[in-house]
Amino acid sequence: MMVIKALILKDFYEYRNNPVKVGSTFLLMTIIPILLFNFFGLSEFYLKDMRKFEELIIIIYIALIYTETTLFQTRRAINCGIFEKFFIHSQIKRIDILISKYLTNLIISILALIFILFSNAIISIFIEEAIYFSIRVSFIFQLILGCGIGTCLAFICSIVIHDEKNIAIYLFVLVSFYFGYYKLLEFLKIPNGIIEYIGLGCITCLLCFCVLVLFRQNQFIRK
Repeated sequence: MMVIKALILKDFYEYRNNPVKVGSTFLLMTIIPILLFNFFGLSEFYLKDMRKFEELIIIIYIALIYTETTLFQTRRAINCGIFEKFFIHSQIKRIDILISKYLTNLIISILALIFILFSNAIISIFIEEAIYFSIRVSFIFQLILGCGIGTCLAFICSIVIHDEKNIAIYLFVLVSFYFGYYKLLEFLKIPNGIIEYIGLGCITCLLCFCVLVLFRQNQFIRK
């Protein structure tokens, strides 16, 4: 547990040392859902469950914050030889790296969600027809699982792809996954509920396994 705590603190210290880039990514990716719903009329393009569509948009844009917290950070760590030092250190296990990054992103996701709700509440004061976001218990489960999916996909893209193209691939895979998954549930007429979360949980576990397998492959090490 101490190792995971140390890795989390390391991440936040790194973010503190780069406040402009991390802060701008955070603000941009959390304000976009509000703009899309309240100003750009995106609400006309939806799944049959409009509420589900709104939640998907929020989760996707929160997960895009991971481009900086995980995608680019992991790429820099690989290029600078930091991961080699982690793996050589007998006290740091590969699963610790994955868990610490997940917890870091989960904290950031919660902060982003609070920011979205707070900002939307302010907008609703001035706009009568503003979209009203409220938190459902089901959405909390989606956010927790979505954080795992977004984190693992960011790890996979940063390890497999060695240049700036990884952000385009990450964005494409993330958006395609979510809308494809829920369109599939809609097509199969599977109601949102326990089956939805079991499916997301299984996908999260599979992606975690893929990340750990990639961690054990030496070919991505650059130093």
